[in-house]
Amino acid sequence: MIDFQATADILYPAVSQNAPVVPPVAATPTTEPAAPKPAEPRAADAATHTTTDQQTAVPYTLAMPEDAVLEASAIERTTAFAKATGLSPEAAQKALEHANGEVAAYRDQQTEAWNTLTRETWVTEAKHDPEIGGEKLTGAVTDAKRFLEAFGDPEIRQFLENTGFGNNKLVIRMLARAMKRMANDKLPTGSGGTPKSDAEVLYGHTAMK
Repeated sequence: MIDFQATADILYPAVSQNAPVVPPVAATPTTEPAAPKPAEPRAADAATHTTTDQQTAVPYTLAMPEDAVLEASAIERTTAFAKATGLSPEAAQKALEHANGEVAAYRDQQTEAWNTLTRETWVTEAKHDPEIGGEKLTGAVTDAKRFLEAFGDPEIRQFLENTGFGNNKLVIRMLARAMKRMANDKLPTGSGGTPKSDAEVLYGHTAMK
Protein backbone atom coordinates (compact mmCIF):
# COMPACT_ATOMS: atom_id res chain seq x y z
CA MET A 1 0.00 0.00 0.00
CA ILE A 2 1.25 3.46 -0.92
CA ASP A 3 1.54 5.99 1.92
CA PHE A 4 0.34 9.21 0.32
CA GLN A 5 1.14 11.34 3.32
CA ALA A 6 4.76 10.13 3.37
CA THR A 7 5.04 10.76 -0.34
CA ALA A 8 3.68 14.32 0.14
CA ASP A 9 6.19 14.97 2.92
CA ILE A 10 9.05 13.93 0.67
CA LEU A 11 7.90 15.89 -2.37
CA TYR A 12 6.60 19.03 -0.62
CA PRO A 13 8.13 19.15 2.83
CA ALA A 14 7.57 22.91 3.39
CA VAL A 15 3.98 22.93 2.26
CA SER A 16 3.03 19.80 4.12
CA GLN A 17 4.54 20.96 7.41
CA ASN A 18 3.28 24.58 7.32
CA ALA A 19 -0.20 24.05 5.89
CA PRO A 20 -2.83 25.34 8.34
CA VAL A 21 -5.37 22.98 9.65
CA VAL A 22 -8.82 24.13 8.57
CA PRO A 23 -11.54 22.99 10.91
CA PRO A 24 -14.67 21.64 9.30
CA VAL A 25 -17.47 24.18 8.82
CA ALA A 26 -20.61 23.28 10.60
CA ALA A 27 -23.71 23.37 8.37
CA THR A 28 -26.13 26.19 9.23
CA PRO A 29 -29.81 25.37 9.19
CA THR A 30 -31.75 27.12 6.35
CA THR A 31 -34.72 29.33 7.33
CA GLU A 32 -37.62 30.62 5.18
CA PRO A 33 -37.60 34.43 4.55
CA ALA A 34 -40.11 36.38 6.61
CA ALA A 35 -43.29 37.37 4.78
CA PRO A 36 -43.60 41.15 4.17
CA LYS A 37 -46.05 43.00 6.37
CA PRO A 38 -49.08 44.49 4.65
CA ALA A 39 -48.83 48.24 4.05
CA GLU A 40 -50.68 50.31 6.57
CA PRO A 41 -53.20 52.86 5.21
CA ARG A 42 -51.97 56.42 4.98
CA ALA A 43 -53.37 59.00 7.33
CA ALA A 44 -54.72 61.08 4.44
CA ASP A 45 -56.62 58.09 3.04
CA ALA A 46 -58.01 57.21 6.42
CA ALA A 47 -59.28 60.77 6.94
CA THR A 48 -60.96 61.02 3.54
CA HIS A 49 -62.36 57.55 3.00
CA THR A 50 -64.21 55.22 5.31
CA THR A 51 -64.70 51.50 5.27
CA THR A 52 -67.78 49.88 3.79
CA ASP A 53 -69.30 49.27 7.21
CA GLN A 54 -68.72 52.87 8.24
CA GLN A 55 -70.26 54.17 5.00
CA THR A 56 -73.55 52.44 5.70
CA ALA A 57 -73.58 53.73 9.26
CA VAL A 58 -72.67 57.39 8.62
CA PRO A 59 -75.76 59.56 8.04
CA TYR A 60 -75.72 61.90 5.03
CA THR A 61 -77.94 64.92 5.68
CA LEU A 62 -77.07 67.21 2.78
CA ALA A 63 -78.71 70.60 2.33
CA MET A 64 -79.10 72.72 -0.78
CA PRO A 65 -77.30 76.09 -0.75
CA GLU A 66 -79.28 79.31 -0.59
CA ASP A 67 -80.60 80.49 -3.96
CA ALA A 68 -79.84 77.04 -5.36
CA VAL A 69 -80.18 76.52 -9.09
CA LEU A 70 -80.01 72.73 -8.86
CA GLU A 71 -83.16 70.69 -8.49
CA ALA A 72 -83.86 68.98 -5.18
CA SER A 73 -83.08 65.54 -6.61
CA ALA A 74 -79.41 66.58 -6.78
CA ILE A 75 -79.18 65.82 -3.05
CA GLU A 76 -80.10 62.18 -3.63
CA ARG A 77 -77.65 61.81 -6.51
CA THR A 78 -74.83 63.45 -4.57
CA THR A 79 -75.50 61.23 -1.55
CA ALA A 80 -75.33 58.10 -3.71
CA PHE A 81 -72.09 59.30 -5.27
CA ALA A 82 -70.58 60.06 -1.86
CA LYS A 83 -71.40 56.60 -0.51
CA ALA A 84 -70.05 54.87 -3.62
CA THR A 85 -66.74 56.75 -3.53
CA GLY A 86 -66.32 56.88 0.25
CA LEU A 87 -66.70 60.62 0.70
CA SER A 88 -67.43 61.88 4.19
CA PRO A 89 -70.66 63.83 4.77
CA GLU A 90 -68.65 67.05 5.00
CA ALA A 91 -66.93 66.37 1.66
CA ALA A 92 -70.27 65.44 0.08
CA GLN A 93 -71.80 68.75 1.19
CA LYS A 94 -68.89 70.66 -0.31
CA ALA A 95 -69.24 68.71 -3.55
CA LEU A 96 -72.93 69.62 -3.73
CA GLU A 97 -72.21 73.30 -3.12
CA HIS A 98 -69.44 73.27 -5.73
CA ALA A 99 -71.71 71.70 -8.35
CA ASN A 100 -74.41 74.28 -7.63
CA GLY A 101 -71.91 77.10 -8.03
CA GLU A 102 -70.67 75.77 -11.36
CA VAL A 103 -74.21 75.46 -12.74
CA ALA A 104 -75.08 78.97 -11.53
CA ALA A 105 -71.96 80.41 -13.16
CA TYR A 106 -72.78 78.68 -16.45
CA ARG A 107 -76.36 79.98 -16.34
CA ASP A 108 -75.18 83.54 -15.74
CA GLN A 109 -72.70 83.25 -18.58
CA GLN A 110 -75.38 82.05 -21.00
CA THR A 111 -77.78 84.79 -19.88
CA GLU A 112 -75.15 87.46 -20.43
CA ALA A 113 -74.34 86.09 -23.87
CA TRP A 114 -78.04 86.06 -24.85
CA ASN A 115 -78.55 89.61 -23.63
CA THR A 116 -75.56 90.76 -25.63
CA LEU A 117 -76.97 89.10 -28.74
CA THR A 118 -80.51 90.43 -28.42
CA ARG A 119 -79.88 93.88 -26.92
CA GLU A 120 -76.74 94.83 -28.82
CA THR A 121 -76.00 92.62 -31.83
CA TRP A 122 -79.57 92.46 -33.15
CA VAL A 123 -80.14 96.16 -32.57
CA THR A 124 -76.99 96.99 -34.53
CA GLU A 125 -78.07 94.70 -37.37
CA ALA A 126 -81.50 96.37 -37.52
CA LYS A 127 -79.93 99.82 -37.68
CA HIS A 128 -77.87 98.80 -40.71
CA ASP A 129 -80.56 96.79 -42.50
CA PRO A 130 -81.10 98.08 -46.08
CA GLU A 131 -84.89 97.93 -45.80
CA ILE A 132 -85.62 99.22 -42.31
CA GLY A 133 -82.26 100.63 -41.13
CA GLY A 134 -80.90 104.14 -40.93
CA GLU A 135 -83.50 106.93 -41.04
CA LYS A 136 -86.25 104.37 -41.76
CA LEU A 137 -85.74 102.48 -38.50
CA THR A 138 -87.99 104.68 -36.35
CA GLY A 139 -90.89 104.39 -38.81
CA ALA A 140 -90.41 100.64 -39.18
CA VAL A 141 -90.41 100.08 -35.43
CA THR A 142 -93.51 102.26 -35.08
CA ASP A 143 -95.34 100.26 -37.75
CA ALA A 144 -94.31 97.00 -36.10
CA LYS A 145 -95.65 98.15 -32.73
CA ARG A 146 -98.92 99.33 -34.28
CA PHE A 147 -99.43 95.92 -35.86
CA LEU A 148 -98.80 94.15 -32.57
CA GLU A 149 -101.12 96.44 -30.68
CA ALA A 150 -103.87 95.85 -33.23
CA PHE A 151 -103.55 92.08 -33.68
CA GLY A 152 -101.08 90.71 -31.16
CA ASP A 153 -102.19 89.16 -27.91
CA PRO A 154 -100.61 90.51 -24.72
CA GLU A 155 -98.73 87.22 -24.39
CA ILE A 156 -96.96 87.58 -27.75
CA ARG A 157 -95.99 91.16 -26.99
CA GLN A 158 -94.61 90.10 -23.62
CA PHE A 159 -92.76 87.22 -25.25
CA LEU A 160 -91.06 89.48 -27.80
CA GLU A 161 -90.04 91.87 -25.06
CA ASN A 162 -88.77 89.29 -22.57
CA THR A 163 -86.80 87.23 -25.08
CA GLY A 164 -85.47 90.17 -27.09
CA PHE A 165 -86.87 88.81 -30.34
CA GLY A 166 -88.61 92.14 -30.82
CA ASN A 167 -85.18 93.59 -31.64
CA ASN A 168 -84.50 91.11 -34.43
CA LYS A 169 -84.48 92.73 -37.86
CA LEU A 170 -86.44 89.85 -39.37
CA VAL A 171 -89.29 90.33 -36.89
CA ILE A 172 -89.33 94.12 -37.27
CA ARG A 173 -89.23 93.82 -41.04
CA MET A 174 -92.13 91.34 -41.15
CA LEU A 175 -94.38 93.33 -38.82
CA ALA A 176 -93.61 96.63 -40.55
CA ARG A 177 -94.40 95.11 -43.96
CA ALA A 178 -97.71 93.76 -42.66
CA MET A 179 -98.70 97.14 -41.28
CA LYS A 180 -97.84 98.94 -44.51
CA ARG A 181 -99.75 96.37 -46.56
CA MET A 182 -102.81 96.86 -44.44
CA ALA A 183 -102.58 100.65 -44.71
CA ASN A 184 -102.26 100.49 -48.50
CA ASP A 185 -105.11 98.00 -48.92
CA LYS A 186 -107.47 100.15 -46.84
CA LEU A 187 -107.05 103.18 -49.10
CA PRO A 188 -110.04 103.85 -51.43
CA THR A 189 -109.45 102.49 -54.94
CA GLY A 190 -109.79 104.57 -58.11
CA SER A 191 -112.81 102.54 -59.23
CA GLY A 192 -114.80 103.55 -56.20
CA GLY A 193 -114.29 100.26 -54.32
CA THR A 194 -114.44 100.08 -50.52
CA PRO A 195 -111.45 99.47 -48.27
CA LYS A 196 -110.77 95.87 -47.30
CA SER A 197 -111.40 94.68 -43.78
CA ASP A 198 -108.59 93.49 -41.52
CA ALA A 199 -109.66 89.86 -42.04
CA GLU A 200 -109.60 90.26 -45.82
CA VAL A 201 -106.16 91.84 -45.67
CA LEU A 202 -104.78 89.03 -43.51
CA TYR A 203 -106.60 86.02 -44.93
CA GLY A 204 -107.93 87.12 -48.36
CA HIS A 205 -111.24 85.71 -49.59
CA THR A 206 -110.90 82.56 -47.46
CA ALA A 207 -111.77 84.44 -44.28
CA MET A 208 -114.74 83.07 -42.39
CA LYS A 209 -117.83 85.29 -42.46
